[in-house]
Amino acid sequence: MIAEGLCDAAFLQRWTNAPILLREDTGRLLRWGDVNGRGSEELVGWSGVAGAPMIAKLGDQSADVPADETRRATEMLWSARPVGYMAWSGVEQQSGATQIARALGLLYALTGSYDRPDGNMKFPGIPAANVEGDEFLSAEQQAKTLGRDLRLLGPALYDHIGSADIYRAMTEGEPYKVRGLVSFGSNLIMAHAVSETAAHAQEGLEFHVHADLFENPSARYADVLLPVASLLETEGLNVGFEISAEAAELVQLRPPLVAPVGAGLHHNDGGGVQLRPPLVAPVGAGLHHNDGGGVQLRPPLVAPVGEA
Repeated sequence: MIAEGLCDAAFLQRWTNAPILLREDTGRLLRWGDVNGRGSEELVGWSGVAGAPMIAKLGDQSADVPADETRRATEMLWSARPVGYMAWSGVEQQSGATQIARALGLLYALTGSYDRPDGNMKFPGIPAANVEGDEFLSAEQQAKTLGRDLRLLGPALYDHIGSADIYRAMTEGEPYKVRGLVSFGSNLIMAHAVSETAAHAQEGLEFHVHADLFENPSARYADVLLPVASLLETEGLNVGFEISAEAAELVQLRPPLVAPVGAGLHHNDGGGVQLRPPLVAPVGAGLHHNDGGGVQLRPPLVAPVGEA
């Protein structure tokens, strides 16, 4: 696409960082072996976000798709602009997910369709509170994110942990020992690869709390299993949707359809998710519910928006 001019050069110059470095003396792509003298063929780039070198392993150079079909797909992609890009499990839940998603992102950037009508538009949304608690995470704590020592780019850069990294910490104590786990509605054994490793890792935990609607294979390894209310029994608030500019400005509140059953309870003040009647008294900055239900996990989501 680049060689034949079937790309948006202005978009590339403005929005991409062309991360792979070139040697000024030879014009070749810089290899890690050029840096450490050990003959490694890994490509080297610079991550402005991480502020450190980025190493990308060379992939398989073979291609199963005939060249003429690749050319036809290229011409179709260019002539159909603007195009949209959306992917999930088929691309992003496998061992090569990071590099595949990165390659598709670069291919999409070539079309110049990002943030254009009928492409992947980034609509302005309604300001809302950040409920993830980023302000409580110090730089020292962020540096402990599992996987960051192995991959400078990827989920760990944004404080997200991959299953392989937490299994390694649970079983091998690398880079440090994970001794406990609090799991909200997830099922590591069935939802992630290498189920046997997941089961073995959870067996070695000193303390494991699992909150869910039903018992599942992962919950069977928990020391404590807490009941939760379903989406039909709880209040739901969504600030902005992704379909159009109008949808991005929509705030939707869904009241409970039925009362919670059994020990699972819900909030009536929009403050978060209540698991069950109080297990402990509120601690520190934790706010107590005005309905005697327990500890509020977060402040109201739409506080910065003001009154509608």
